[in-house]
Order: sequence, then C-alpha cells, then structure tokens
Amino acid sequence: MHALAGGTNVVQDPGFESDGFSSGWTRCGGVTSKTTITTAQKHSGSYSALNGATSKPEVDGTAGVCQTVLIPSGGTLTFWVYEGTNDTISYVDQEADLRS
Repeated sequence: MHALAGGTNVVQDPGFESDGFSSGWTRCGGVTSKTTITTAQKHSGSYSALNGATSKPEVDGTAGVCQTVLIPSGGTLTFWVYEGTNDTISYVDQEADLRS
C-alpha cells in the first residue's frame, strides 16, 4: 500500500516487511485472530497480510488490517488486494474500507 505526497510514502511499513504488527498496522474487525502476516500472495517484497483463512471454515465475521494515515492534499493512495474464497455461501463478502 502506498499513499504518496511529493514522492514520500506516508504509510508505515507499506509492504508488511516488518513481518508483524509493530510498525503502524493493527488487527481490526470482529475476528482479529484470523489476521496474520504471511508470505502468500505478496505484491512486492516478502510479505502480505492475510485476512481470514485459507481452509474451511472461513471467518464468520470480519477480519482486517488497519492503519491511520494522513493523505495530504494532492496525495495518491494505492493499494493491492488479492481476493479469493473457497466458500460457497450466498453472502460471502470481501471489501476494502477507506474512512475519512
């Protein structure tokens, strides 16, 4: 994830390269135990965040990663997501939330 203003990234540990939740990222949602840092599906670097499970049962609730950032006027926010599910329920939901 990148939030750029004048070429400077304002997101702490944008690629989860600290291999944990000590550098700006926190677990959030109702099922925080199902959020981990992993080497699966990385965009660049060595790590990515995994929200949910790669085997059944999938999460019954919400799981995610959160970070508060200040995107300056004229800044650009870019993020990458790999969505996947092996669940067949009717109301499966995957989303990214940006809050003002």
